[in-house]
Amino acid sequence: MSPIGMLRTYAKRRAAVVLFLTASALASAGCAIPRQDVRVLKGRHFRLVCNYEAGNEIKQALDAVEAVWPRAAELYGFEPDTHGELWSVHLHRDNDSYWSVERELAQGRLRRNLAFAHEATMTAHVALQPPLSDEALAVAGLPSQTVRLLVHEAAHLVRFAQTRGPRTPRWLVDGAASWLDEKVTNQLGLHENIEEDPHFSTCILRVRALLRSGGLPSVVNILRDELQHLEFYERYSLRWLFFRFLVEGKHAPMFRSLIAQPRLRGDSRAFNDVLMDGARPIYSASELNAVNDDFRSYVVRLVPAWHEQRRSLGVGKKEWLQAAFDHAAIAWRRQEAGGTYTVSGNLTILEGGREQASVLLGRCDGGFVSVAMGRRQVAVYEYARGDGSWTAHATVDCQSALRGQTLSCSIVVDNGSLLVSIDHVKMLECELDGDRLVGPWGLGVAGNGAVLWRLTEAPGLPIAVTK
Repeated sequence: MSPIGMLRTYAKRRAAVVLFLTASALASAGCAIPRQDVRVLKGRHFRLVCNYEAGNEIKQALDAVEAVWPRAAELYGFEPDTHGELWSVHLHRDNDSYWSVERELAQGRLRRNLAFAHEATMTAHVALQPPLSDEALAVAGLPSQTVRLLVHEAAHLVRFAQTRGPRTPRWLVDGAASWLDEKVTNQLGLHENIEEDPHFSTCILRVRALLRSGGLPSVVNILRDELQHLEFYERYSLRWLFFRFLVEGKHAPMFRSLIAQPRLRGDSRAFNDVLMDGARPIYSASELNAVNDDFRSYVVRLVPAWHEQRRSLGVGKKEWLQAAFDHAAIAWRRQEAGGTYTVSGNLTILEGGREQASVLLGRCDGGFVSVAMGRRQVAVYEYARGDGSWTAHATVDCQSALRGQTLSCSIVVDNGSLLVSIDHVKMLECELDGDRLVGPWGLGVAGNGAVLWRLTEAPGLPIAVTK
């Protein structure tokens, strides 16, 4: 059977058992089947299912997963116009809804992920994350983290049909899905490039930290999936970057031709056996040291601009949505700001959670300075990393609430002098040590909160962002 025919047959067979298997699993456990079809939107290749009365974000989610198909077709070597039954991607409004389905289909193995794809039912499930209030969701749309995961899990559904089999290696499984979510989110305008995106920048930094510490696994260890000693996010970051190195670097022609081979979609041999056979002499024993050196050089050449200490900041072309889980979301630029600079632009503090946004200044080993802007107060605090204490340097009460309003803010640093203005009105001014504010700057939002940033000036920002 041709690859196209096989894809159609596989898709139809999988789609036919979706409802039966899901219902059977839940019924056998004595559980009521959670309603997953409050709102459904169909595309050419996917069905986007929401378990709540979704607004415009359902269209945003469907557009994202639909964009996976042509990219995956190019990667795996099948015709982009072919498709069978629609595969279902479920967007869950909250963690409880996700957990109820995950518990029945994955028995708790993927609880922490808040996203998974299930081959037996050919369904994908993603929890909205970070959580947003209905008001914030209506204004800002889906967080980039949610979009990435929708794309990631949709990519897994395509892979199930293309490289199915229990012996498919994890480095390929997760690497391909992460690479596809990078490419699709770039196409959707959610980031300019990986080095200017907080999520992908932080992934690069994890791999570079492994390289610096001597803990970066060899190419052989990666190919054999011998990564058990790595932390959860380290494994995902390494698999993505290694796959990207193979699929875009000097080995790309060979590697892409191997991925597109029909025999990899159903051969009983382990994928790595086929890969190693096809890749010789590039991956022969005599050349492995050179490949290791190539990968390490590839990692070093990248220049990540952000360190996302706590998720999640999305840096779209027009505005940046920063949203937090239970703890504050914090993202830092990596370059030194210098002694004299300005951080200015507009911000909208969205409803829901703690309504406080912060411009962070002077990151160093000892701590940082926070210019906190809340509903009724603007304040300058200094955080000491050693004992976790906060010192208030200046505070001023505001008569008007910031919530739901777009405000102009300007923070001017001049050799330790700090001037904060809101809507062109000076709010406060204070003096710190002359070298206290020269370190990197960043952005933050309080736990469970969300803010839209539209920066027009800040140290080191690309011109395309500040226009």
